Amino acid sequence: MIFYSADHHFGKERIIELVGRPFGGVEEMDDQLVKLHNERVERSDDVWFLGDFGHGNEKYLSRIFNRLKGRKHLIIGNHDRREVLRLNWSSAPKHKAVIKDGDRTVVLSHYPERSWDKMYRGAFHLFGHTHGKLPGVGRSTDVGVDAWDYRPVTADEAIERMMVYNEDFDTYAPEQDSVISYAPSAPGM
Repeated sequence: MIFYSADHHFGKERIIELVGRPFGGVEEMDDQLVKLHNERVERSDDVWFLGDFGHGNEKYLSRIFNRLKGRKHLIIGNHDRREVLRLNWSSAPKHKAVIKDGDRTVVLSHYPERSWDKMYRGAFHLFGHTHGKLPGVGRSTDVGVDAWDYRPVTADEAIERMMVYNEDFDTYAPEQDSVISYAPSAPGM
């Protein structure tokens, strides 16, 4: 099975206040995020972390990382520093990925995109970064922990949410009917 998640910010005390997480401190938050992750994920599952995995020294992050079940893959987020990139990821960390999840094509990035690869061929787009504060469009949604009760999700769960909350699930097309020109008009036109 494949799971998706984002924006854990392990080790960052300030994230609790910034996004309103219901934890009494960073240790409680980190322990709870690990617990909720491991309740869903088996060792043989793949888990895609869509950025902002954690903060702090490599030793601390390594302890958290090793407690998490699954084969772990990273889409690099804006807060992922050298200490995160050096963890023992199952594949090389990258800024974006296009994967197959069963018969679905899934485009993974840290940032939400208005237009994504293979969008017009039915590809889904999963992202993080917004901590559940930016609604998805069409076949896209935020899979960050703040939007999903602090747990990783499957593609089926993400798609079910898209179908309920994205009114344009089957119709979304970001392009205009004509070209938008920002060039000044030529004299005399």
